Amino acid sequence: MVNNSSTIRVLRARDQRTPDWLRSLCVYRPSATYRSSELTTLALAVAHREDDVRTVRCLIVGPSDTPYEFGFFEFKAKFGDAYPVQPPSVRCLTTNGGRCRFNPNIYATGKVCLSILGTWRGEEGEQWSTAQGIESVLISIQSLMSSNPYENEPGFEHIKVTAKEAEAYAQKVGTHSFTCTHAQIAICDPLFGLSMEFQETTSSLGEGTERDGFYDADYLLQVRHETLRITVLQRLETLLEIADDDHITTAADLSTPPADYDDDGVKEYDPSADGYTESDPDALFHPFADLYKRRFLWYYDAYLKSIDDASAKIKDGTAFVGTPFEYGTNDMRGKFAYASLKTRFLRVYEALEAEKDSWATEGKAAFTKEHGTAMNLNHQFDSLRNHYSQSNGPSVELSLVDGNPFVWTLTFFGPSETDLYGATINVRLHFPFKFPDQQPRVTVLTPLFHHRISSTTKALCYFPTKLFSVQNHIESIMAAIVEENPSYDPRALVNPAASVLRWGDEAGKKLYRRKLRRSVQDAMENCDEF
Repeated sequence: MVNNSSTIRVLRARDQRTPDWLRSLCVYRPSATYRSSELTTLALAVAHREDDVRTVRCLIVGPSDTPYEFGFFEFKAKFGDAYPVQPPSVRCLTTNGGRCRFNPNIYATGKVCLSILGTWRGEEGEQWSTAQGIESVLISIQSLMSSNPYENEPGFEHIKVTAKEAEAYAQKVGTHSFTCTHAQIAICDPLFGLSMEFQETTSSLGEGTERDGFYDADYLLQVRHETLRITVLQRLETLLEIADDDHITTAADLSTPPADYDDDGVKEYDPSADGYTESDPDALFHPFADLYKRRFLWYYDAYLKSIDDASAKIKDGTAFVGTPFEYGTNDMRGKFAYASLKTRFLRVYEALEAEKDSWATEGKAAFTKEHGTAMNLNHQFDSLRNHYSQSNGPSVELSLVDGNPFVWTLTFFGPSETDLYGATINVRLHFPFKFPDQQPRVTVLTPLFHHRISSTTKALCYFPTKLFSVQNHIESIMAAIVEENPSYDPRALVNPAASVLRWGDEAGKKLYRRKLRRSVQDAMENCDEF
């Protein structure tokens, strides 16, 4: 059995042990053997095992306002001896065992078609150069995960939809009708040299209503469904060892043969299918497990909103519709199963809450045995409580729940001249036994209508800069809650109802502030002991 914490190092730009060619990308967390920081605006992370720095595991969190929103997409990059003259080879690992094509440019085999990688033809200036690196590659892949991935297909710009398609689209996503003309799509697969053409006879929906391009409503719904099912649920269920007879829902089951014309594809969550043994490092390498769990709690409301919105448009049991660029097993097949997805999301949430409670139990036992992590946390608590009691800054109180150094309560007061004025804000920090390799889970106990606080899980979205320092966590927590004029951050859209107002028009912003002040008033009137 391989211990992740002793074999993984997440890359950090200033880590002198990291090869020069990998130092450009900062990622999400540090420890003695697992070094990282987080990019400011891009949801990217990389990691590698200590014994193989040329094989890098990469994570892209799906961009907001796209069907990939807050999905977890893993890739494997291999850097050959010719790097940086030649680009790395990159494979997508998030394919449901070679059974799901998430994008016209990301195949079920894991193949990624990009001119920067030399796997797709491109215009002059789009090819690889020695000035580029792993970050350039990941940003390019992330750009494929657009609000309309259909447009990545060659010939998309010439597509005009039929009257039937336009009507269906208008019903599903709400749009205006537009003129349809003859459509032709050409698909060229560099792997096989395939060339297929699809033609349709179209009709006009009226003059003066032409619209360039077409958002294929069926395809967007399918990508969103499988993003939730495969990249989020299956991943968390595997990490949490949740047994589920409905694990596959009604989508493509394991009897569906994977796309098998590329023997370098890596099947997800099935090490034995890849020929791995139990002791194989790749089978046990889960560098982003803690990040997945914390992000799940952040984005839980957004996930459920997607399910509720989509289930109002399409019935469970409806089969996926094929697209012209899909062929053979290089496709996305299955059926919609939103009711099952919602049940499974709740099950994962409950498992994460139980895991958090287990930390408290294990931590208290570790404290009685004077375990190193327990003593470190207890020392930081004593030091910080003394620091804040003597500070001339904002009043901050710290306490341990039942004397347990793994469970802290932070109490501070809403600053004057802010919408939080008068509020007593209570925050709970649950520290894992493996802190700081794993990060604390932070929930806001005071009920607040706040764009950084999940309305269901109460998880707080914040970004500490010194992940080993509890003081930095505390100060980052307070800053995230009280900041009056934050910059827009697409990673932080954890409360859909609050975010749409906070980042909307002036009327929306005023309504957001009224709702926040009202929640403060309600909290003051119903002040409880935490």
